[in-house]
Amino acid sequence: MNSSCYLIDLDELDDNEDIPKFAVQNNYCYVLNMADIQDIVDNVKQQRAECSELDLFEAFQYYFKYDAFISFN
Repeated sequence: MNSSCYLIDLDELDDNEDIPKFAVQNNYCYVLNMADIQDIVDNVKQQRAECSELDLFEAFQYYFKYDAFISFN
């Protein structure tokens, strides 16, 4: 829950820049793209209108591990 992250808008990178220097210097690695993150949040909110941060965190972990949306049923 206290993990740090860095959101990168790939469209704003220089043509010769794969990863921003800040990300490299802080040992950040690619995990999910923004569309995936938005889809995960939407999916959780469809299942639980009053979702918690823990619900979202669990959903992110599940998606990363299984490449599928979590089911809270």
